Formats: sequence, C-alpha cells, structure tokens
Amino acid sequence: MPISESNVGAARFYLDLVKQGRTFSGRERHCAFLNTRDNRFAAVGAVSGLDWPDDGRGAARVDWDHDGDLDLWISSRSGPQVRLLRNDLATGHAFLAVRLEGRTCNRDAIGARLELFARADDAVPLVGSVRAGEGFLSQSSKWVHFGLGDAREIDRLVVHWPGGEAETIRGLTPSRQYHIVQGSGRARPWKRPKPATFDATPLSKPASTSVVRLFSHTAVPLPTIKYSRYGGGLTDVFTGSARQPTRPVLLNLWASWCGPCVAELRELADNESRIRAAGLDVVAASIDEIDPKLGGSDAAARRLIGSFDFPFAAGKVGREAVEKLQMANDMILDLHEPLPVPTSVLIDEQGRLAAIYKGRLDVDRMLRDVRRLKLSGEARRRASLPFAGRWFAPPRQLNLYNMALALFDRGFFDEGISFYVENARQLKSHPQHARLLVRIGDGAIERRRFTVAAKMYDEALSTTRGYAEAMRQAARFLATCPEEQFRDGPRAASLARQAIALGDGRDPAALAALSAAQAELGNFEAAGKTAEQAARMATKMGRNELARQLEAWRRLYEQQRPVRIP
Repeated sequence: MPISESNVGAARFYLDLVKQGRTFSGRERHCAFLNTRDNRFAAVGAVSGLDWPDDGRGAARVDWDHDGDLDLWISSRSGPQVRLLRNDLATGHAFLAVRLEGRTCNRDAIGARLELFARADDAVPLVGSVRAGEGFLSQSSKWVHFGLGDAREIDRLVVHWPGGEAETIRGLTPSRQYHIVQGSGRARPWKRPKPATFDATPLSKPASTSVVRLFSHTAVPLPTIKYSRYGGGLTDVFTGSARQPTRPVLLNLWASWCGPCVAELRELADNESRIRAAGLDVVAASIDEIDPKLGGSDAAARRLIGSFDFPFAAGKVGREAVEKLQMANDMILDLHEPLPVPTSVLIDEQGRLAAIYKGRLDVDRMLRDVRRLKLSGEARRRASLPFAGRWFAPPRQLNLYNMALALFDRGFFDEGISFYVENARQLKSHPQHARLLVRIGDGAIERRRFTVAAKMYDEALSTTRGYAEAMRQAARFLATCPEEQFRDGPRAASLARQAIALGDGRDPAALAALSAAQAELGNFEAAGKTAEQAARMATKMGRNELARQLEAWRRLYEQQRPVRIP
C-alpha cells in the first residue's frame, strides 16, 4: 500500500498531542442515558455513579459475577486506567443469558441475531445480537443478555445464525444461563463458575516525588552531544564509539540558580574516589545561558563551580544539546514532558543512553546502575523495573526511526547522517524507511550535498515500490540539479509520470516535477502548459507557495530556460 503523506502527518499530529499529556476530551464528566420507552432518554450519569471526570476511552459490558445483571469495565487514559463497576442493585427482575456456539458458521456466532418472546402473543420481541468489537477499542462479553423485568416465563427464543438459518428454542426458564450449539435444537443449562471477586478500594493519590530514575531495558543510541568545556573549546561529551568503547560518562545538567543542583555538584565532588573507582567519567554542564530569564548567567555558573574544588570536567551546553537529550527521553517514554533541572544521564561505554535521573541525583543508586551496564536480556529487564514481576510478552523494541526523523526535521543534518549510518540495520527494517531516506535526500539538497541526495533517492525508490513522494522528489532532483552529472531528463520524466498516476493526477507537486523534466528535455512549450496546470491545481488546494514557484518556473520556460536548484 503506498504511503500517504497526509495520513502519516495527521497520525503524527494527534499522537504528539497525546504524548504531550494532552487529551481529546479530558475533564468532561462521563454520561449515561436511560431509555424511558417514550422515544426519550434521561441523563442518569450522576445517579448511576458513572460521571467521573476521567479521560475515558473504552467500556465493556459483562456479567462479571454471574448474578444476572450486567457489570461494566471502563478504561481511561488517565488514572485509574481500569475500573470495574459491579452492579449490585437489587431489583428482583428476571433475566436470560445465552452463549452461542456455531458449527457451520463461525464458532463464536459473530453476526447472529436473537429474538426473545416472553409471551406467545408478544408482537415485538426483545432483540439481541453477537458482535465483535463495540465502541472504542472495546469488546463486550459474547454472552447475549436479556433483561426480562417482571416476566416469569419465556415462550420461545429464535436464533438467526450467520448465513440466514433460523432455529427456535423452547423450554427456557427465566434467570438462567444457557449454552446453545447451532443445529442442536435445544439449550443446555450452563453451570455458573465461582466468579472472580475484587474488594472495593478507595482511590488515593500516590505521594508525588521530584526524583525519577529510569534505567532503560535497552541501551539507546545517542546522537553526538557537545559541550563547551571551561578552560577549553567545544568537545564531545562522549569521545568513544560503538566500535571503540571507552569509559561510561555521567552527564549532569545543572544551573547556578537551582538549589538541588548545587547540592548535587557537591555530592559528586565528595564521592570522587568512589566514582573514579567505578570507572566513570563525569561531565557537569551548565544550562544557564539557555534561558537567562530564569536568573542565571555563564558568569554565575563559572563562579559557582569555581567556589569549590570540583574534580570533574565542567562547562556549559546550548539548546541543541538539551534538545537532543529530550529526543532520547521522548523515544523511551510515552509521556513527553520537558526535562527538569537537575537532570543527569548515564551514557554507557559505547555511547548509548542507559539511564535518566530527573531531580536530585542519588549517587549510590547511580553507582549501582553503573555496575548494571553490562547486563543484558532478562537480567537487564529486571534491573529496569522498580518492582518485582514477570513479563507476559517481550518488551517492545525502541523505535529509532522517530529519533532519526526528529534529527533531520530539527536541522541536525550531520548528526542525523551519523545516526543513520550507525543504526542502518535497524532503521532499514522500519516500514517507513523510504520516507526517512527521502527526508535525508531533501536535506542534502538544501546543503548542496548532491551525491548524498542521489544515493538516498535511489535507495528510497528501490526500497519501497509505488512510493509517490520518492518518485516526485527524485524526478525533481534529476531535472533541476545544477551539476550535470546528476541530471537525467528521461528518467525524471518517467518518475514524475508514475507519481502523477499514483496520485490520480491530483498532485500538483508531481506535475511540477514533470514540467521541470520536460524543460530539461528541451520541450519548453509542454513544460509551460504542465506548470500552468499544476499552478491552478495548487491554488485551488491553498498551496500558494507552490503556485508562486510554478509561476516563476513558467516564466523561465518562456525564456527557453530550464529550472536549476539555486
């Protein structure tokens, strides 16, 4: 299936909102409505106890305790994430519950329709059906439940099995559960098992803490992070590589105006011998210059670090270094909250992020984590958890694609290229690998690194067939590159036409690429007509910048001149 850029963009937009802790409908009271049988519904959310302000998502109906009334499981994005609402309302009303088993249809009888006639002269039956999936990411019980009110007998149950066959069942007793096998003509009473029980517990908000320790179950590759060392120049925080491992590093971010930071720096200094014995280097990097409005300054940071004999490397970092660390944090955690001050990160001997410490650093715990750096597999996973337990599935693989794409999107091109090369094996297995290659190619053109652009577009075209964006961008590059060795008019025209066909002729950017290819081939009259058509389409779509560019290209074609990348 071709990759849709608009669909990908929309999905990323909404996913980013959620990961920032925002919500579609949080703090809206939950609603429940009662059918009053007069073509009206009454809002009963408050009296039912359902009207929490949770950021609700799914709801599933099930007779959890097998007592004949329906209970509810509710899931929410906010806490508590799961609630069981057990229905203990004593009404004295009767019920009937039926579990179907298909033989010639699907085994769960999904799609079956049931009609229950409590009395022989009932003109309108009670109707139920077996469905797979209800509401948002929810699946209610496959038992079909009928509320009978004060009815004390049942005339018949008609089961319309998937496929059209109907079967009538008689001899049913109210307030019982039955199992019906397709074609059997009868219902077998179902013996109720002992239900699982939960004790109701009051909700209590856990005590908040300003200290967070995260030891990752998988070491995270990091882009290059630089700092300006006091008394020196700009240097890498980590100077080794995956191929040439060196000592692990603790990067400590601090500020002169931060009280916990000052105490943390002194604690690191007091534990110098233990830290060095553990084979660990420390880099203390001030963030004072990133936001002077907070009251700090580089001069204040230098005075502070010079006020005592700090035995490790010290300096300052800029906004770019913090941004890269934020990217790594966001790759590990689903909730993308800004890094606090102080924050420390433990980088292993191969330059990978192993742990993040938010808030005041616990040196003893950090040194224990240093000893855990060589752990792998199950032992590493156990070390990453703050509690005992067992895994019901393997932990997910970290998505390096998002880190790579973020580096290019935010202008860290050289770091992005290095990150891509070092992690190419994993990145090539990502389903949107071709999209990343196109993004690298586009960035290479902006920096006039045409050899890189040609390589990335070729790889994208060979990686994913039918990817219109790769065809369009490659065609544009082959038609407009200022260096003759990279231009190929016939191939550019072919790729542009393929991209146009994939977009059903409604992609003005693909038409623009075709016009450039036609001009490269010397067919300026056709190029002008194609550019004019693309400009009209772009204007209708509100893509005014592309329309203006196409108008400029059309004037070049009138002068018998092809387009060249400036």
